[in-house]
Amino acid sequence: MTAAPAQLDTRVRSIGAGASIAAGGIYLLIGLGVLSVGSTRTGEAVDLLAFGVVMASVSIVVGVLLAMAHSQAFWIAIAAAEALLIVGYLAVASVREPPVELWGLTIKALQAVVLAAAVVLAVRERRTTARS
Repeated sequence: MTAAPAQLDTRVRSIGAGASIAAGGIYLLIGLGVLSVGSTRTGEAVDLLAFGVVMASVSIVVGVLLAMAHSQAFWIAIAAAEALLIVGYLAVASVREPPVELWGLTIKALQAVVLAAAVVLAVRERRTTARS
C-alpha cells in the first residue's frame, strides 16, 4: 500500500526538517565547545562560537521553512545550498586537523537528507504543476 501524495509530501518535509534541525543542534553544540571538531593545521584561532551559532540558526530556520514552505523555487534553493555546504566541507578538509571528523560527517549526512528531501519535493511539485 502506498501513501497518498499529500501524506508522502508531509513525511518528506518532516524528515527533511528534522534532519536540518538536528544538524542545527550539532552546530550549536560545536559552537558552544561541547563537541570538538579539531583545529586548523596552521594553528590559527577560529571563532567556533560565531560559526556554530550562525550555522545553527540557518539550519533551524531552513528546517522550519522546509516544513512549512510550498515553493518549488525555495526547495531548489535549499537543495543548492545543501549541496554547496557538503562540497565546501570536503573542499576545505585540507586546512583542518583532522581533515574529516565524526561531527562534521554527521552534519553532512543530515544535510544530505535535507538535500534529498528538497529534491524530492521540487520534483514532485514540478510533476504536480505539469499535470495541472
